[in-house]
Amino acid sequence: MKKWIFAAALVLVAGLAAPWGVGALTEQQWQQTQALLQQQPMMTMETRRYERGYTGAEVAGTLGFDSPDSGETLTLAYQGEIRHGLWGSELTLRFGSTDDEWVQVLFPDQRPTLRADFKAWGSADLNFILPAFEAVEPATGESIASSELVLAGTLFDQGNGFDLTLDWPGLVARGPNATMTVNDVTMSQTMNRLRGDVWTGEAALRVDRFTARLEGEPEVSAQGLAIDSKTEAGADGERFTGVTGLTLNRVRSEGEEAGPFRMDFELRDFQVDAWNRLLGAFTRLQMTAVAPDAGLSRQQRIEQQVQAMENLSAGLKSLAAAGMSFGFPSVSLSFPEGEVTGEVMLSHPELGADQADQLELVMQRLTGVMTWRLPAALVASEPALMAELAPLVEQGLVVREGDVYRVDARLQDLELNVNGRIIPLPPMI
Repeated sequence: MKKWIFAAALVLVAGLAAPWGVGALTEQQWQQTQALLQQQPMMTMETRRYERGYTGAEVAGTLGFDSPDSGETLTLAYQGEIRHGLWGSELTLRFGSTDDEWVQVLFPDQRPTLRADFKAWGSADLNFILPAFEAVEPATGESIASSELVLAGTLFDQGNGFDLTLDWPGLVARGPNATMTVNDVTMSQTMNRLRGDVWTGEAALRVDRFTARLEGEPEVSAQGLAIDSKTEAGADGERFTGVTGLTLNRVRSEGEEAGPFRMDFELRDFQVDAWNRLLGAFTRLQMTAVAPDAGLSRQQRIEQQVQAMENLSAGLKSLAAAGMSFGFPSVSLSFPEGEVTGEVMLSHPELGADQADQLELVMQRLTGVMTWRLPAALVASEPALMAELAPLVEQGLVVREGDVYRVDARLQDLELNVNGRIIPLPPMI
């Protein structure tokens, strides 16, 4: 009997202690998240209040978003509660302050809200709701009305994997000189971190319809926009290939219709560590431009930017030396007059260690191919296009063959061969 009493006592103590332990772990994870966001370019997070109790906590603070154009910071306040349970925490955050004018106008009844259920073993269920809103500016006649937007997802493997879905019926924006509508936007994404900033997985975005009408101009509508992306790792996990396809089913204006349009973009056999180095160098270059260190002199800032550019150049050389291929392997644009087709691809061979150390210019070994086919009927129907092509035809850079204008170009050894005409290229990259 005593051992059962002892066991029950242990269970009771564990149950009573669990919320306290989960609360301590949650506060630690909150601090880690804030530190991580502080490292991101153009974004900051400040916690002004984190009051942790036995069964929960109250939080408040701000998120800052730096504009790369103006350098100004947009500040968004947040407030929320955290409930501590036996195996995790439930977080509810509301964005914007009830004192903000834009909150009173757009969200008088319900503010944008994030709810998250965090588990102690490193997973989380997320749900973000941007409530439907409508606003009118009487002085100008401008108005905007949006349906409710819902973003839901799951984080797993300590944040190294996630599933996301988005559902947004759309919006209507009107002004004195223009009207725009977006209908039925959906998104799904499943990703897993390979290493660093390289993620593998699939993503899909759909927009059913988009329309725009400007004063004095006919309405333009686009239907069936689809963007599909897939990234896969190589067998050894050291390289990855990513393909993104964009499709637009139909574009209509003034009773005329064109489509479908399709183009694919590919990053083929990129070396993971080299790509991470390049991304890191690019991020540091952004940081020096958007958020320079206030404690540095003007000369020190210039030197910092020069160093960032050198790091970016070194990252690009490292990526090229590892071997890569990228571009648009397929482009297809359908018009009533015929189909425009094309291909643009660039490649760099993998180099040995000695060759990589001596690599000074990426363009030295860069090879590429570019082909285009344009229906002559389409060119004839567009006087502006005909005017642009005419001098290129005279120079032999575009060739007319029957009912098609064609371009066939090859890049090798710093020379561009366009339809048999050799054009030397300067060693710029």
